[in-house]
Parts: sequence; C-alpha cells; structure tokens
Amino acid sequence: ELVYSGATPDSNGNGLHDTWEIAEFGNAAAGANPANGDADADGLSNLIEYALDTRPTSFSANPLVVDRETLSGSTYLRMSIPKNPGATQLSYLVEFSSDLSPASWSAVGSVIEENTAARLVVRDGMSGQPHRFVRLRVTTP
Repeated sequence: ELVYSGATPDSNGNGLHDTWEIAEFGNAAAGANPANGDADADGLSNLIEYALDTRPTSFSANPLVVDRETLSGSTYLRMSIPKNPGATQLSYLVEFSSDLSPASWSAVGSVIEENTAARLVVRDGMSGQPHRFVRLRVTTP
C-alpha cells in the first residue's frame, strides 16, 4: 500500500503557509523565514507580507490605506487592508487609540464596512477626537 502524507500547511511553525513560503523564499525549512523577519527591509515583516499578499523579497510600498470618512456630518478614521485570500488561518484585527498608550488600543465600537477574502475595511466608532490612531494586528492560530 502506498500512502502519501503531505506536509502540514505550516510545517516549520512560523505562521506562514508552506506553499507561499516555498514560492517566495524557495524553502520552508525549520528556522527559516521567521514571521518577524524582514528580508527586503521595507518595514513589513514576513507575516505582514503574507497577510497582505505582498512580496517579502522585494521592497513593497505599504499597501494599507488610511483615510477619513464623513457620515452624517461626523468624520471617522478608516483603514482599508488588502488580504491574502490564501491566508485563511490568520486573524486580522484593526484597533484604534487616542493616545498610543498600550492600554488604549481597542477595536470596541469599530465598524466593519467590508470583510471579504481579499479586502477588509474598518471604520473607527469615535468621531470628533483631536487625535486618533489606527493599527493593524495580524495573528496566527
């Protein structure tokens, strides 16, 4: 009897799908291509490059779009994120803050305007604040 046992989707446990890793780096060996690595020095970690479907070995401009949306006379901060349709194991969390302190970041009250396999758009739930900040957190299981 011949039994084929394929590699797990993330055999080296770095959070990056092996197929993507092999296509982008040429290998998915243990210890290779750490999630927090930045081979092309563009400021985007390998995990973020995977999540946003950009190339980790060639400089990429940050594809996140932050803008303001006006609804019923109130202005809200908003972030648009391109998503890698193949990165289904990742969690994308958009958080907002008024002062950048670690305890102030929260997704509470935010509004998801779009969430598809290829795009996420999240709007802040607060308006009229003198300073608002937004960040994307991507986590692996």
